[in-house]
Amino acid sequence: MKFKNWLKKKEKRTQRLNKWLSKKQINALQNYGVLFNDWLRKIGEPQTLLDSTAIITSQNRIAQYYKNLGYFDVEVNFDTIKIKKNKVILKYFILPKNKYQIDSIKSIIKSSNIDSIYQKHKAKQIIQKGALFEIKKFEEERQRLILLFKNNGMYNLQQIIIQFTAAFDSSGNVYVLDDYGSQIQKFNSSGVYQSKYDFNNNWNQAFYFPEGIHISSAGNMYVADTFNNKVRQVSFSTSSVSSTFSTTESSRMDIAKKVIKRIVSNTELTSSANFGLMEWGHPYRSLRWPSAPKNIRWRYNYYGTKIRVPVNSDGARKIYTDVDNVYAGGGTYLTQALIISRSYFANGHSGF
Repeated sequence: MKFKNWLKKKEKRTQRLNKWLSKKQINALQNYGVLFNDWLRKIGEPQTLLDSTAIITSQNRIAQYYKNLGYFDVEVNFDTIKIKKNKVILKYFILPKNKYQIDSIKSIIKSSNIDSIYQKHKAKQIIQKGALFEIKKFEEERQRLILLFKNNGMYNLQQIIIQFTAAFDSSGNVYVLDDYGSQIQKFNSSGVYQSKYDFNNNWNQAFYFPEGIHISSAGNMYVADTFNNKVRQVSFSTSSVSSTFSTTESSRMDIAKKVIKRIVSNTELTSSANFGLMEWGHPYRSLRWPSAPKNIRWRYNYYGTKIRVPVNSDGARKIYTDVDNVYAGGGTYLTQALIISRSYFANGHSGF
């Protein structure tokens, strides 16, 4: 319809087209106009409503982009200019200010083997003292180190173990994580020391070799408290710390107990079978340090070899509660376990 209206808009337009083009060419011209307009509609951007939340989100993303380039004092503002009744132009004003440089570099490597490899290839590091700060350079350095260590036999090295322990808040303050000192130090945007957070702030929630710090877009600070197996949320303003996530170290015995509990709680298995539980390790019992830390308890305590739950129809239920009383200790001695098992099935003997 629009094409026909265009033809009739001028009195002699149709005559001129008929003079130079065939009817088939005119039809092709009409189809081209329709297809071209459809293409424009597909590639054009739809109109969007002015959303204050989206504006603030974009403002924060722009600021973060410049901070990743080293402009930690960047200021991002915005303004709206009304051009029609229901249309505005949104403008962002960016003032980058000064770009920061890397003042010093310090490496903390606990493995002497890895440190030796690192020092040998230190001249090739991407991050250099005095260079302008760019977050992508740190990522490139991380990838370089991962490849370097893997090429030197550290095949199972995880990317997460190479960390750059500093974070920045929206005001440009810098928070540096000191794992050996188990503390966080705060510096303002000019690099002047402000304060620190350590065990003196909260003795009951002291850090133990923290190895990772992150500040979210909402301004919340999270620290990976490695040896306490927790992720903590820290507040400098209120001198408070809380455990956001916590985990406990799992041993092979812990995993085995979970598997056993899952088996004996499956009624499809237990309804038609008898179950029993045997504990086997050292052939004798010796408890030299019962309260030793779980990861080294086995070195000091031998719990003997015995049948804990006799094989019977009620065995599965008893195993579920009794298996938690089994502890790893003293290695495994299969011969003694087989002797007790043979005696049990032959004579009903339950071990010792």
